[in-house]
Amino acid sequence: MKRFSYLFSFAAIIAASLFSLQSCQKEAVNVVNPVKPGMTGEDRSPSGIIYGVTLYDGVNPCEIIGIDQNTGAIVSHVTAFYVDFGNVTHQLDNLTGICFTNLSDAHFLTTGSTGNSSYNESLFKVNPITGECSFASTSTVNTVSDLEYEPNTNTFYGLQANTNRLVTITDNNNNYSNYAVGNISGIAAGYSLKGLSLVIINKQNRLVGCATSANAADPAQLYLIQPGALNATATIMTNLAPVADLSAGHCAIGWDRDINQMSINRSGFGGFGLNGLPWVNPLPNNANTFFWGAANNNFEDLTSSVY
Repeated sequence: MKRFSYLFSFAAIIAASLFSLQSCQKEAVNVVNPVKPGMTGEDRSPSGIIYGVTLYDGVNPCEIIGIDQNTGAIVSHVTAFYVDFGNVTHQLDNLTGICFTNLSDAHFLTTGSTGNSSYNESLFKVNPITGECSFASTSTVNTVSDLEYEPNTNTFYGLQANTNRLVTITDNNNNYSNYAVGNISGIAAGYSLKGLSLVIINKQNRLVGCATSANAADPAQLYLIQPGALNATATIMTNLAPVADLSAGHCAIGWDRDINQMSINRSGFGGFGLNGLPWVNPLPNNANTFFWGAANNNFEDLTSSVY
């Protein structure tokens, strides 16, 4: 009888554990390679760190760069890689987006195409401290850049290859493989969106985009983006100054609630690095920015923090 009682209790414990595991499963993406040896299960960045990925130059692997939010100083830089089940390491050279999520406080990134990788145009969970990644899904709408995650709708947002087209990635049985894309109307003629960020406006999470033209005399512009059923409408918020710092560049953006600042990638005319924009609502016309940090780095995307 004692043995029967023990086995019954053991079975009950296993059943309860399985039930508990299933109850928590929705919190995390069911990645193909969830945690490889050496990859920490806790991906939350150290307090006060903003992450960015550098723009791919076609030769050198992109870097994931950690930036002290209080000083703008670079505190870490690593390259991204994925170790498959055959123990083969895949260098992820072309990084096109990075974001912070409330999915177990994990960071995610997207990749572009390099022509020599089995993991082009894909979504990965990433440990930004080590660079190790876990595969989540492959895009069905080509490259997704400027990645963001909206926690209230459980939706990833991005731009289709730095264009005026908005991508959504939604859950499909815990693997985030439902990709959709639509047009963004309202962007000024000759301008293309090259930055996307979540911000808090009137206590609501909102999408903001940054656009530049090819003309060095045209200022970078911020737009409020309202996603619809498929397409989206953009409304201009402000022009950004100084023009020379940000015009005709790759204007990656990231908003941080702790310092109430939008960080904006500088153009080659400005010497690369990040400018800061103190965040107020509404923003003034020709909103003034200032050099903030991460000098000499050309960023493809920056994390945002709304929670």
